[in-house]
Amino acid sequence: MGVVRSLGKLLTYSLALVGLVAVGFVVLAYGWDGTPPTIGLEGPDEE
Repeated sequence: MGVVRSLGKLLTYSLALVGLVAVGFVVLAYGWDGTPPTIGLEGPDEE
């Protein structure tokens, strides 16, 4: 039964790692200024 326990731990740590990577991506991509980023479907205005 050690295999089942090992797979459970692997799944748990994998999900934790994915969560940390997602948070790190958001912080690096948008900065940490306390306000949520504004995301739109339109591109930047060209003038």
